[in-house]
Amino acid sequence: MNEPFPRPAIARLGLDAEAQTVSVTMGDGTVLTDRMRFQVPWDELSASEADLATRELTLRLRTGESLVLELGAGGGSDLPGPDRPVVYLDQCHWITLAKHLRSPNQVAERDREPAERIVELSRSKAIVLPMSSANRWEIARAGQRRRDVVLTMVELSRGWQLRDPINVRRQELRRSIAGEDPARADAVITLEPGAISSMEHDVSMDFDGAPPGFNELQERQTIAMASVAALLDDHTHEEGARGREVAAAWAKSFGELAIYMRDAGTPVEHVRLNTHARMLADLRKEIAQAAVAAGLSPQQNAAWIESSDTAFESMPYLRTLREVLYYRLRNADDRWTGNDLADSQYLCCAAAYADFVAAERKFGDYLQRAARVYNGNALTVTKLHDLVDRLAEADLA
Repeated sequence: MNEPFPRPAIARLGLDAEAQTVSVTMGDGTVLTDRMRFQVPWDELSASEADLATRELTLRLRTGESLVLELGAGGGSDLPGPDRPVVYLDQCHWITLAKHLRSPNQVAERDREPAERIVELSRSKAIVLPMSSANRWEIARAGQRRRDVVLTMVELSRGWQLRDPINVRRQELRRSIAGEDPARADAVITLEPGAISSMEHDVSMDFDGAPPGFNELQERQTIAMASVAALLDDHTHEEGARGREVAAAWAKSFGELAIYMRDAGTPVEHVRLNTHARMLADLRKEIAQAAVAAGLSPQQNAAWIESSDTAFESMPYLRTLREVLYYRLRNADDRWTGNDLADSQYLCCAAAYADFVAAERKFGDYLQRAARVYNGNALTVTKLHDLVDRLAEADLA
C-alpha cells in the first residue's frame, strides 16, 4: 500500500460556480470563503472540491453527476499500489460499461453481472482502469452516446492514465541504447498530469507564500478539470484527418507486405526478419534521437542497430508489438484498416505493462499468442465475464 498523505495545513479547496464563491477549509476546520475572482473553468461545472489529505478531486456537474478523480502527489503516489491491479479496457468494453450504467436494457444478458462487478471494483478502488488517448479518440464525436461513454470513462478511470505509447517506446529505446537491461519505461500507468498525451503540458501554478504542495495540487486540479471539460465538449467539426491518412497508409503498406510475402512463399524466419526490419524503419527517427541522447557515435549507433533484434527482447512494449505484427504479417487474409494502427500501439503497450487486458476478439487472440512468448505480459481476455473470472482467481472479484 502507498503511504497515506500527511495532514496538510489546508484541508480542502472548494469552488461553487453557482454561488460564484471559493472556499478554503483549514486543517482545524476553519472555513474561509471569498467571491470568485476568475472565470469558471467550463459552463457545465456546478462545484468542485479538492481534498488535500486524500488527494481527490470531486467535480459536480449541473446535470447532477458527481465525478471523483485521484490527483496523486508525484513519485510513488502516482503509481498503482501492488494490491491494486491494472485492467486496460479496449473501447468496445468501455461502451458496454457505459450502456450498463446509463441504458442497461441495451446490454446483453451475459454481460450484465460482469459489467456490474467491474464497476464495483473500480468504485471501491480495488482495480485501476486507466484511460488512454486511443479511448478518447474512439468516442463518438457528438450526442448522448458520446456523453454516456465520456462520463463512464471519467468516473471509472478516476484520473488514471496509460502513458502515451510514443513516450513509452522512447523511454524503452533510450534505455536500451544506453545499455540498460531490461529497458522498461517508468510510470506507464500513472496519475501524472498529461501523461495520456504525447504533447508536453505547460500549466504551472506559482502562488507566493502557498503551503508546501499547494501549487502542484492546483496544477494537477487545473489539468484534470480541463481534460474533463474537453472530453464532454462535442467534437462536431472535422479533426484528425491527417492522422487518419497516416493510419490508412500504414495499414495499406502492412497489408501489401503480408500479401507479397504469402505470394512469394517467404519462409517463416524471413517473415520475422522482415517484421523487425519494418519496425526499425518506422522507428528510425526515434532510434537516432535515442542514440544522440546516449552520446553514441555513428559507428556505435550502427552497431546497436546491427544487434537490435536481441536488444528488442529487453523492451516490453516494442517486443510485444513486434510479436503481434509478426503474427499478423503471417496471415495475409487478415484485413488491415487504419484502426489497426491505434490497436497495435495501445493494446500492445497495455499488454506489456498492465496486469489484465480486455480486448476485442481478433486482437485479443494476437495478444494471447504474444503472451505465450512473453509470459510476463498481461493476461488478455476478450469477454467481460472472462475478465471477472480471471480477477476472481486473483482474489479480486
